[in-house]
Amino acid sequence: MQAKALLLSALLALVLLSPVIEANSNGKHFSSGGCGCHGGSSSSVSISENFPSSYTAGQTYSIQVSLSGGVSGSKGGFNVEVDKGSFSTGGNSGVKVSGKSITHSNKASRAWNFDWTAPASGSGTVAVGIAGLTANGGGTGGDAWTTMSRTITETVVATNNPPTATNVQISPSTATSLDDLSVAYVYNDQDGDAQSGTTIHWFKNGVHQTQFDGLLTLNKAHTVRNDDWQVQVTPSDGEDFGSTASSNIVTIFNAPPTLASSSVSPTSPTTDDALTASLGGANDNDGDTLSYAYRWLLDGALQDGLNDMATLPSYVTRVGDVWEVEIRAYDGEDYSGWVRSGSVSIGGQLQNTPPTVDSISLSPTNPTTSDSILVAITSSDADMDSIIETQFRWLRNGVVTAISTSTLDNSETNKGESWAVDVRVNDGTDWSAWTTSANVQIGNTAPLLETAALSHTEAFTDESLSVTAVMSDVDGDALTMNIAWYLSGDLQSTYQNFETLPSSATTKGDVWTAIVQAYDGTETSSASETLTANIVNSEPVVDIELNDAVTSQDELSFTSQITDLDDDSTEFVSIAWFRNGFREGSLDNATTVPSSYLGPGQEWSIEVVTSDGEATILSTTSVIIENAPPVARITVLTDSLFAGERTHLSGVQSTDSDSSIIRYQWSWAEGGASGIEASPLMPQTGSIDVTLVVTDSAGATNSTTIRLDTIAALPCPVLTSSVSEGEVVLDWTWGAPTSPSFEVSRNGVPVGLTYANTFTDTPSLTGISTYQVQTLIGDRVLESPCQSSSVDVLVEAPLTDAEQGPSALAGLGLGSVYAILGLLLLVSSLLRRGD
Repeated sequence: MQAKALLLSALLALVLLSPVIEANSNGKHFSSGGCGCHGGSSSSVSISENFPSSYTAGQTYSIQVSLSGGVSGSKGGFNVEVDKGSFSTGGNSGVKVSGKSITHSNKASRAWNFDWTAPASGSGTVAVGIAGLTANGGGTGGDAWTTMSRTITETVVATNNPPTATNVQISPSTATSLDDLSVAYVYNDQDGDAQSGTTIHWFKNGVHQTQFDGLLTLNKAHTVRNDDWQVQVTPSDGEDFGSTASSNIVTIFNAPPTLASSSVSPTSPTTDDALTASLGGANDNDGDTLSYAYRWLLDGALQDGLNDMATLPSYVTRVGDVWEVEIRAYDGEDYSGWVRSGSVSIGGQLQNTPPTVDSISLSPTNPTTSDSILVAITSSDADMDSIIETQFRWLRNGVVTAISTSTLDNSETNKGESWAVDVRVNDGTDWSAWTTSANVQIGNTAPLLETAALSHTEAFTDESLSVTAVMSDVDGDALTMNIAWYLSGDLQSTYQNFETLPSSATTKGDVWTAIVQAYDGTETSSASETLTANIVNSEPVVDIELNDAVTSQDELSFTSQITDLDDDSTEFVSIAWFRNGFREGSLDNATTVPSSYLGPGQEWSIEVVTSDGEATILSTTSVIIENAPPVARITVLTDSLFAGERTHLSGVQSTDSDSSIIRYQWSWAEGGASGIEASPLMPQTGSIDVTLVVTDSAGATNSTTIRLDTIAALPCPVLTSSVSEGEVVLDWTWGAPTSPSFEVSRNGVPVGLTYANTFTDTPSLTGISTYQVQTLIGDRVLESPCQSSSVDVLVEAPLTDAEQGPSALAGLGLGSVYAILGLLLLVSSLLRRGD
């Protein structure tokens, strides 16, 4: 017991005294800042890693970290921490993960593989910290370590946002056939893209009117009373169309009739004259039949009792009265405005002579929508009376408006309108007749070019140059760009007004200039912008491909296709091969990897740097080396394929060039087996097809099939027996040329092997014994039932005298001896157990 206690104490002491440094041999998380318990940092240790310089959100990257330098040996450890994303072992049992930290799980290596999954979109830059330790395995002394850090930026993919069109409105909202229809909308683009290619479709009574596509203003000549008009606007930024927006529906209402003038005759009446009202210039744009209403004014005051009288009888007039008439037209739905005549005075005494308006001039004579119109008049009075008052009434397109100022503000006018002014003067007694000026037409205001820009200031030969501009027009006209393209100072008329100069027109080294003005269909803007772009070298396009379906028995090579839009000469600057992410320096600039370098499951990648003399392009691709499948071969071990007998087959000649065969599967009609050998039973006639499928350790398979033709069955031996003087004699027949051997069994126990057709046995027991003769061809046991014949043989005891046994006394003595010996053995056993 004391020895046992001492042994347990020694074992406990050994456990307690184990070095504490071994506590971190299975890794340490969140220690990328260094390994202070192993001494100070050492510049002799170098960390290699393949974290990407930028990441795509959510993508998983295979990372390799390895150490070189430091102390000699193969033991080491590492820790990597990130502030975003997540780690996983990637199926590598040599590492372990804790949150955003990954470390080694044992100290037996200085290279580790694992996976890092990038964070979600919008996470920003990722910070990475790495610590690496090379250990000598003898505690913390003598180890060497170092740290490093790096950042990984997020790859942001910019996408175009389609523009929107809102607040699509047709004005005026209560239009008549006298009104032009104008559409306006608010264009908005989230990316700040200028409008380009927006479609405008006009619909009358729900039917698309294609002849008006693109118009912002629909002339009144195309509208008819009771038509319903609507506009659909589909905004475009030159890249994408936005959703179609529909305007309000405008119904064309009845256009009120118009009157140009009214008058009273005679112009110098007396109290004997009836006053007759006359009208001129009556018009109804809708073609309606007109009726007229009249109302008379005496000294400027309405005389309600005289309404609707076209002729005023003389008995209602008096000397000195001043009469005027107002007439309006009615089309059954709407009235025109009242049109007042000039005044007449009833004579019979000395009359005042009304003044006259001699001339009216409007300035400017060719106004635009930016101009206000000023009126200048001259007048005279035959009585030399002073002009004490002047009145104005403005006419738009022949219709009197409510504007009565001497200046027509430009806010009241629109392009294409015709304006005139009626003027009359008063000498304190009488008004002159209304005098109408000549018409002036409101002309176009030139558009304004606010800014213009080119899509590139430096472009490759496969990039087109597009011009965009911000333009405005006070008339609301549809605007386009007037663009003149110059190549090295020479005008290129072929591309006049092209908003996009196609890449087919450019060549490396060209200097293109676009001079841009705004154009409203009538005039160009006074301002222009000059934009310049240089056509620079286009990088070559390199397509690298590795040969497909490469196994470890093939050479690995690559093909390349290089396109240079500038037709520059290109060359390979460098070729680098990588096996499982690690560069194979011995293959630098090689175009082929020998098969001796390849193994199944390896990932090989190539990096090719190509130059056109100005730019260099890195191209890369990779391939997984495939497992070479095994080759199945069947060997027939049996010489003669007798009907009803088993044939022994072997797959031992099957091969696998880069792996090992782990499974042999046999199949045939009504049977099958697994293992390196199989023994199908031959049919009585015909043939049998046997298939062998072999599988290697990588899961690849191969199969082969052999057809076995049956040979006629061997003849069945006929077994006979005889007994003579205690001896059993067996005889049998054999009629085949094949030389067999025969195994003879008595009661299931082999008693002999013979090549003859007879066998003699002397059994020691009497009674019935069963003899069986089994046919063998070499080592092959024939399995046909008739090749294992049996026969029962009766052996009778011979008639001899019985021998005398021992006496009774002798038997007693012999039994006593046996009893004493048994007691002695029992005592000896008990004594040993007590020890």
